Amino acid sequence: MPNQNKWLLAVVLLLIVSFAYPSLAQNDENLLYNADFSIRAEQQALPAGWYFDAWVADNTHYELQWDEEGARVIYLRNLYENDARVCQRVSVAPDSFYRFSCDMKARDITAQSGANLSVLDTFSGTKPIV
Repeated sequence: MPNQNKWLLAVVLLLIVSFAYPSLAQNDENLLYNADFSIRAEQQALPAGWYFDAWVADNTHYELQWDEEGARVIYLRNLYENDARVCQRVSVAPDSFYRFSCDMKARDITAQSGANLSVLDTFSGTKPIV
């Protein structure tokens, strides 16, 4: 099959899926608890419902702060290259589609990979922000 036909087939299949499941794009239910970080956990420096995880925990400092626009944000600062993250477990249904989004900033990145949004225990994730 010529390359042009493969692209056309892919576009047609994408359109079929889009029209067959229109509710996928319309469901804006937020599955995260405390997605705006407005509820602070009493015993830790993170928002309620969130936890910190890292390849080497001692290499990262994190804190909950207000940003310049007045929103709650989590600052992560790695002292050395480290796979550090703020996580939340979310229940999902099998054979379902989900859309993930967040606001993320990165600065002073010296490694090849920077900040990204990903699904834990998979190789699914966004391109790093560097």
